Amino acid sequence: MKKEDIKNIIELIKIFENAKENFLKDCDKIIIATNINERTLTARLMYHLQKELDKFEEYKKYSVDCEYNRNNYDIKHEKYNKTKIYPDIIIHKRLSNKNLIALEMKKIKFKEIIDLKDIENKKFNNDRTRLEDFTTENGNFKYALGIFFIVDRSKKKNHIVEFYYKGKKIRI
Repeated sequence: MKKEDIKNIIELIKIFENAKENFLKDCDKIIIATNINERTLTARLMYHLQKELDKFEEYKKYSVDCEYNRNNYDIKHEKYNKTKIYPDIIIHKRLSNKNLIALEMKKIKFKEIIDLKDIENKKFNNDRTRLEDFTTENGNFKYALGIFFIVDRSKKKNHIVEFYYKGKKIRI
């Protein structure tokens, strides 16, 4: 990984982490606990991501969109089966190939997942595969960073975040 790439990825992760913390404070007591629709959660996180981006001059021209399904003027499709795809949240410059973050979000009540291995191996593989495709260097989308955010709506608040870079899950 180049030094410049590392700096950019760390900056994007910090932007996400700050937005995530504000999102969880904002939504925790009412929105998350009441099992509200996932689209409502993504809209609230989108709001906090935009606020964080606006703090950086170099990111002010980027847009944060929910379920944006365009790759320039074309509809986004999965790599292998041409299924239309709608990422939960993306940070990008519209109608360009300047793509920063693709984010997939799921909400669960942690007791619904009996074994952490279920999270790792089965339940969310489509989202993980999509984030790998979004961040692949030679792919159609070339997002700098993929984020998989699992919101635990139980009182335990065992939220899980995974990061994807160049088509692979990375550890931070």
